[in-house]
Amino acid sequence: MVSALNRRIWRMLREHMGRYVGIAILVLLGSFYFTAATGVAGSMERMVVGFADRNQQEDLTFTTDKPLDIADWERESSATIEASLRHDVRLPKGELRLLSPGAELNLAQVTSGQALANPGDVLVDPHFLQTQGLKVGDVLTLDGRTFTVVGTVAVPNYVYPLKGLYDVLPTAGFGIGVAAQADIEALPSATEAASTTYSVRFHDRDRIEAQTAALRNLLGDDGYRVTEWIEAEHNQRISMPWGNISSMQSMSFPVAIAFFVLGCVIVGVMITRTVKADSIIAGSLYALGYRRAELTRHYLAVPVLVTLAGSLAGTLWRCLASRRWSAPCSPRTTCRTPGCFSRRTILRSRCSRPSC
Repeated sequence: MVSALNRRIWRMLREHMGRYVGIAILVLLGSFYFTAATGVAGSMERMVVGFADRNQQEDLTFTTDKPLDIADWERESSATIEASLRHDVRLPKGELRLLSPGAELNLAQVTSGQALANPGDVLVDPHFLQTQGLKVGDVLTLDGRTFTVVGTVAVPNYVYPLKGLYDVLPTAGFGIGVAAQADIEALPSATEAASTTYSVRFHDRDRIEAQTAALRNLLGDDGYRVTEWIEAEHNQRISMPWGNISSMQSMSFPVAIAFFVLGCVIVGVMITRTVKADSIIAGSLYALGYRRAELTRHYLAVPVLVTLAGSLAGTLWRCLASRRWSAPCSPRTTCRTPGCFSRRTILRSRCSRPSC
């Protein structure tokens, strides 16, 4: 008798194929969105955290009205402090911000090409390379001097390359470049326009806020006038990707739940209508000796099968999509670091493996 009920399940599916396919698609979309959003957000979080740790991302950056004695201040603040040179160079179709390479903090990571080796070498961010129509090996004229683009780069203090500290979106034509400090100082306009900034990373990683406040008080007590002070958590160039990751993580669950609830409501309505329409048949089956539990399993089999099919298809789709997106990732591609994906779009990362 059970086999007869099982055959009837497949007849019910064939008779109302369109309805059940629609429900399966809803479940598929919910399953795909939930697994994809949480998976991509988790992968991006690991990528951003790993990039920051490997490359010694700063805890804060500041400028002062007079130079610091870095060795003394490192001992006094229990932190690593490094001075870096920054200079903006105007171009016909944009602007390039040249940074001196960090030796201890904000270590530049080459994403394609090769590292700085000779005078006149420069590394630029991948988006700038693309928008300016350049390629590795091309010659770039900056402030009257000739530089050779030897590769692309990502830097931890410009994960999201904004020109101004309070900008929300990248400025059109703006890019980041890394060149030797001697090459930057040799530019004609660098004497007046270049500025020195100090990056700080504390040794004690558990009391960053307290140490930040203490350092600022010490600078004021010693007569330094701080002209620019920005902590990493308030620095949009560093914190912007975190906001997008948090949004993706927080939105993935309710959106997926909405799909599932909608599918459950539709299934519930359909099963209720089916039971009402089959009330005579169900009564006859009960009279023939079928138990209530058998009939209950019979009518629940259809939604269970549809839900399983939709969720498995959605999960499989997500796995296939992740494999396709992560296929281009390699140690030499420009999507290996956060500086690349944030410029394209944070919502579509082409790197979904933790190793990317």
